[in-house]
Amino acid sequence: MAPIHPAVRFLFSLGLLAAATPCTWAADFQFAPALTVSEEYNDNVLGTEGAKLTDYITRVQPGLGLVYQGPKFKGDLRYSFDYRTYARATRKDETYHYLNLHGSADLKEFLYLDISDSLSRVSLDSRRPDVITESSFLNQVTQNVASGSPYLVWHPVDKGVLRTGYRFTDTSYWGGGTVEKRSHLLFTDLTHQTSERLGLNAGYTYARVRTSLGGYQQHDVTAGARYEYAAKSFLFGGLGNSWQELNGGDEVSSLTWNAGLTHTFGQAVATVETRVSFIEDPQSISTKETGYYASLSRTLEHGALALGASYSEDREMRTGVLRKKGALNASGSYEVSPHLMANLALTADRVNRVSLDDLPYHLNANAGLSYAFNYGLTLALGYSYVEYRKSIDDVSGARQTNRVSLELRQVLPK
Repeated sequence: MAPIHPAVRFLFSLGLLAAATPCTWAADFQFAPALTVSEEYNDNVLGTEGAKLTDYITRVQPGLGLVYQGPKFKGDLRYSFDYRTYARATRKDETYHYLNLHGSADLKEFLYLDISDSLSRVSLDSRRPDVITESSFLNQVTQNVASGSPYLVWHPVDKGVLRTGYRFTDTSYWGGGTVEKRSHLLFTDLTHQTSERLGLNAGYTYARVRTSLGGYQQHDVTAGARYEYAAKSFLFGGLGNSWQELNGGDEVSSLTWNAGLTHTFGQAVATVETRVSFIEDPQSISTKETGYYASLSRTLEHGALALGASYSEDREMRTGVLRKKGALNASGSYEVSPHLMANLALTADRVNRVSLDDLPYHLNANAGLSYAFNYGLTLALGYSYVEYRKSIDDVSGARQTNRVSLELRQVLPK
């Protein structure tokens, strides 16, 4: 499938909303331009395991934000342009576009329209989505996701909301080894707040998906509840099943769930959760993820602390390939003064080796200081260390990168 250029989709989205709500443009409109300039020293630009190439990377990122709030239409647009140049020519100059557009329109009281369009860099490996913060190009592609959804809202019972509708989603990539997708989805979901503490929900979806490697049909049925047993503390759970029929006749039935607990005690919040869901994977027609997550965060007088742990398994539905990941993370921030903020973040994970070239162990450490001046001006100094290993106790063949950056951000008031 040939991808639709993001600029065409963006203009079409704006035109669709404007045509849907022609009399609502005389309301609140906000415009906020922004500019970021930074200089980075990187001692392993190409992320090699042997001889390293160092370089100084200059980035210029102009951007803008647009927010519209009307009686029948709401819109939010964020766009930035990223230009990078390498002083020692380890790579050619790079340019990237980032877009995040959301809009909703009230067409006929009970008839609504939602649209969205996003353009971003994403990781080719669904197990490690955060690698986009470590480099601008290693193991990454540009992803464009556009979606449009007209739907109806009903109130069949008191404190109950029924939605029925259609959603079209187009997912395109610019880069090799990717699977582009276009899906047509019919959905209905019911939420019912039976009391101040208890809410019930149920839903059904039918999806027909075409990809560059084939297609499939999918039915999903779910039901669940959410119970708030104390202030800012609640239990939630849902159970369902998914039936997939791949082109070629293969059928797969999968149990799905989403359950967890969030408990607030004083300034601390503890969360545990487990879920089974289908995720977007740039290299797969369909990928099911089973995950288990736990986190603990605490607000301090002049900062915050957070700890987290997770384990997940991604299964490629067409081939059955299973990929596993376990991760630990810790972060903290401290307000040194009313304008000076310090932060530190540590992440460690391990993935199973799908191929001999994989480096399963990964460590990422980040530290920074930021000072906020007046008029939306911020100066930030950052350091990061990234390491990939084949074995936890053996550094031979490891891939290590040190980065130091100085960044100046200017966001003009709305």
